[in-house]
Amino acid sequence: DKQRADLLKLKREKKRMAKEQRRKERRNRIEKKRKAQLRRAFEPVQLVENFCTERDDAIRMADAPERYYDWLEAPTAAASKRKGIPKLVDGITDDEEEQAIWIMGKIPAIHSEWFAVSSTLVTPGETMAEEDDLEKKERA
Repeated sequence: DKQRADLLKLKREKKRMAKEQRRKERRNRIEKKRKAQLRRAFEPVQLVENFCTERDDAIRMADAPERYYDWLEAPTAAASKRKGIPKLVDGITDDEEEQAIWIMGKIPAIHSEWFAVSSTLVTPGETMAEEDDLEKKERA
């Protein structure tokens, strides 16, 4: 009885995966057809001007600010294969965090809101020494 239930479960999973694969293939065919129509209807310069290139689509799909992209990537075979699609950098560096805090300090409403929220997130027994040092550093 348990074997039969497992068999049915595997069968359903296989059907679901096949259906998902067919949908993915259909989306790819539709996307290729759309791109081909755009290439036939417009000049390459117009496509670039109207952000209709593969690179623009990749940026749109990543849905992240361009400042998070690594534009200084060394030219490699993989990079040339991607046709200039930027690599998304994970996280922010200490320098970028310092810059963000400096900018935040220039906008009083954001600065006070940030430190009001961050002070409520302090765990019991933790001191506010780091934030106090940071505020003193910013005022100097």
